[in-house]
Amino acid sequence: KLENGSEDARELIKSIFIGKNKLIFACGNVVVFRGFISGASEEKLWEFVDIIFDVKNSDKFKNEWIDGTYKLIYEFNKNGVEGYGKSKLKNHLYNIFGELYGKLHIEREPIMNTCSRKVLKEFYEFEEYNYNEFKEAFEMLKQKYKETVGKLSDFPERFINLEIDIMFNFFDKVKVWFLAPG
Repeated sequence: KLENGSEDARELIKSIFIGKNKLIFACGNVVVFRGFISGASEEKLWEFVDIIFDVKNSDKFKNEWIDGTYKLIYEFNKNGVEGYGKSKLKNHLYNIFGELYGKLHIEREPIMNTCSRKVLKEFYEFEEYNYNEFKEAFEMLKQKYKETVGKLSDFPERFINLEIDIMFNFFDKVKVWFLAPG
């Protein structure tokens, strides 16, 4: 819909990143990001849309998406970004673009967000906000998963990354208590 320009770009972007039925959950309450989407000029919003098009059409994760979006948000709300913190905002942008890229390319790429990194860190070491290192760790886990579990869902085999992401979300929500006398 964004590519053919048939609908309001701002409303489409909001439906992806903001609101009850959003498609990308990594946005959370990142007020400066949400504020940019809601209040940026049409020109700056379309610069962001161009970044989204690049995510959709890319065959690799690019850090320039984070840097470009950070710059757009900073230009829109310098004080808000400085109050929020540069590294904190960039980390959230890695989550947002890690999730967006993974969802757009789920047949070949994993979804990288706080939840998936947290679960994967229990098994493998990798740099926190490095998609390529995350992907290498994910691929090792995926091989173990296939050997141990096989496939649990009714999804076609090519959607094994989605099945594993659903498992990550389940494990992220489960709380385990160890009770012992004394």
